[in-house]
Amino acid sequence: MAKVIDASFPTLVCPDCYGTLDSLTPTSLRCRDCGNEYEDHDGIAQLVGSKSEINFSELQIQDEVSALYENVRYTEETSLQYHHDALLDVSKLANPSGDVLEVGCGNGSFLEILASQKKIQTLSAIDLSSEMLKYADARMRSSERGIPWRITRGDAERLPYQNASYDCVFARGLLHHLPNPKKGASEIARILRPGGTAVFVDPYRNFVSAVPRLISRRTSHFDTDHKNFSIREVRRIFAGSLKVETVNFWGYIAYPLLGFPDFINFNWLPLRKLYRPLVSFDNMVSRIPLLNRLSWGITVKVVKSGS
Repeated sequence: MAKVIDASFPTLVCPDCYGTLDSLTPTSLRCRDCGNEYEDHDGIAQLVGSKSEINFSELQIQDEVSALYENVRYTEETSLQYHHDALLDVSKLANPSGDVLEVGCGNGSFLEILASQKKIQTLSAIDLSSEMLKYADARMRSSERGIPWRITRGDAERLPYQNASYDCVFARGLLHHLPNPKKGASEIARILRPGGTAVFVDPYRNFVSAVPRLISRRTSHFDTDHKNFSIREVRRIFAGSLKVETVNFWGYIAYPLLGFPDFINFNWLPLRKLYRPLVSFDNMVSRIPLLNRLSWGITVKVVKSGS
């Protein structure tokens, strides 16, 4: 199924100098300002420039686990339902409209949910992992989409978009993978329109989550540079560019038991019967002050000031 073509997408630019890109051939682009050339692979512009500082070991891991995400994490019934419900909550927090971008789209599971939102006019997505993008592109092409969509390969610390291009940005599980999380946040602030909203979902650091994550770093699923953040660190990352509006804590018992069969499979438990009680317990804990800070993750909603 071919993607919807629409000229109303925010303009792509050179990731090195943010200059204008011109079509050189049907499968390549050239920057009008610095002369850099970029390829297009099957409709996905490859906009990674020479100035990107890429953690190649982390990128390799994302390429390698893409099949596990696609064929296990987002296939097993309870895990699929858990992530679907969590993604719906993320989308509701922002109430997205206008031009919307997901930075770090992975295999595109969230794009399917966003594609059904009636207020979204255009939907863009970007990721650095070519293997993840193969799944995202196939997922979006698998059925007719009611809104124009576009997938690009690029670096979250050098986003190939013009200033003030998007009304809403989602970044799920992005910042903790970046060499410089503050740079990633600043780039999202740059491309947001005044009054625009961004939602970040990342691991939260506390004594409950510290030990399992330390052990996980020694597995093939995680690079040694894998991060998690305290509230103070989160506020420091956004300081000067974005205003923190809401911080939600999430993930307690249901999160490790239901969410990661590709990492640790708990299918020896009656997870279908336990699903609702586990999720209800997590929801209850998330509403209890102080106790809710024993979570695995945080969702942060930020706004860009201006009129």
